[in-house]
Amino acid sequence: MASLLVVPVAHGADRIYFSNYDGKSVGWANLNDDGGNGIVNAPAASFAGPMGLAIDPSRGLIYWTNWKGDTGTTISYAHLDGSGGGDLNITGATIDGPHGLAIDPNAGPYGTLYWPNHAANSISWAQLDGAGGGAGGDFTIPPDVTIDGPRGMMIDPVTHRLYWSNFAEGLGMTISYVNLNGPGGGDFVNLGVTDGPEGTAIDPATRKIYWSDYGQKHLIQYADSDGTHVSTLAHQGAATSGVHGVAIDTDTQRIYWANYGTSGIGWAKLDGSGGGNLNVATATIWGPNLPALLKKPAAASAPTVSGGSEPGASLSCSPGTWAGDELEALLYRAPQAGSFSYRWTLDGANLPGATGTSITAGAEGNYRCLMTAANAAGSTTQASAPHKVGTTPPPPPSNDFSFGELKRNRAHGTAKLAVVLPGSGDVVIAGSHLQPFSKHPTAQGETLLKVKPLGKTKRTLLRRGKASVRPKVTFTPTGGTANMQSERVKLVEKRKR
Repeated sequence: MASLLVVPVAHGADRIYFSNYDGKSVGWANLNDDGGNGIVNAPAASFAGPMGLAIDPSRGLIYWTNWKGDTGTTISYAHLDGSGGGDLNITGATIDGPHGLAIDPNAGPYGTLYWPNHAANSISWAQLDGAGGGAGGDFTIPPDVTIDGPRGMMIDPVTHRLYWSNFAEGLGMTISYVNLNGPGGGDFVNLGVTDGPEGTAIDPATRKIYWSDYGQKHLIQYADSDGTHVSTLAHQGAATSGVHGVAIDTDTQRIYWANYGTSGIGWAKLDGSGGGNLNVATATIWGPNLPALLKKPAAASAPTVSGGSEPGASLSCSPGTWAGDELEALLYRAPQAGSFSYRWTLDGANLPGATGTSITAGAEGNYRCLMTAANAAGSTTQASAPHKVGTTPPPPPSNDFSFGELKRNRAHGTAKLAVVLPGSGDVVIAGSHLQPFSKHPTAQGETLLKVKPLGKTKRTLLRRGKASVRPKVTFTPTGGTANMQSERVKLVEKRKR
């Protein structure tokens, strides 16, 4: 069964998966509400009252437990691309009415599965061997840790804990845990009687823990990160009927749950502003339970391009990074191994045949490397920043200038306005009732522009001996763009007696 490791990627849409206990199947529905749905195809695998599942998108696999009304003894798997599956050959671990499943894809070379044995009141694990089996064992549960009809399973990678709900025939009062990186455990939250919690999930942002209350059939509840302040989530607009397991979409800040009683999927906003019901009208859904989310890969950091800046230079693309699975939220989104692809663009156009991590820059322009990652829910592409190849044009010449000293000619009622220029170009002085003048300096420095009044301004000057004007000075540097500034100038003419 070496094909268990590398399989083709099936492209679809972001999905919610659920095990159908009554329908003896594992199904899925699209999260975009378009009604898209399907079932897991694995003729060689058991579907004996499936109850709980876990997804490993990095290897293109889904796993589920077969509860079979507390008599099940198998854990099964299937390829997400529909190419079949089977039952796992697990040795050394108890499988007795397994009710829930969790996976850490990075624990061991092929991942590790964890499940609660509802019938045996125990917690077990198995490290997968990549060939359809695995060896494992049972956790030693401290005597002060409650384990009473354990259901559902969730890994919190932050605290390195493995959580389960104690259903206790619908009278459960606790959600408990064991430590994954050492001995010990505890009861995380104490509930009221007849609560019957079923499945848990943690919002990574707020660290609040959520669960469905299957004992009371219709409540989605949550508590703070220390297990205090137990509250009920408002879910107006969404159905709750035999709520059976939860999963959190951290992108949309929604929590999803399976309605075992009405064979539907409900959702609500984590801020308590209400929710709705997912479109599953044509889906194979019958006794859904303990859901999990599969989403297309999410970009974490873009690829980067390195290399020379002249035509003919070799350019290399360093891969971008991708967000991992959010195990505590039951949200899976890791890229599938072997799904990565590359392409290059030049000034926004695809470069034919450029599908590797390095190219030779044959022309001037802006090069980008685009990296795509995929899993069974779809693909995501992220692009590098542009890498410039070719001669960088010089910056445009400065058109900034300033005014210097004003020199008045009192005998003629004129003045010379000094203008300090950054370089060569054309400079023009003009204005209302002023005679225009222009000069063409060939270097930076100070240029004198004559301010000579005409018309009304000249008459005012003759009558009063003074007048104020506001000439406009426009400088256009050689090869550059024009800049205009104005300056208030007071003219004085010595009156003849």
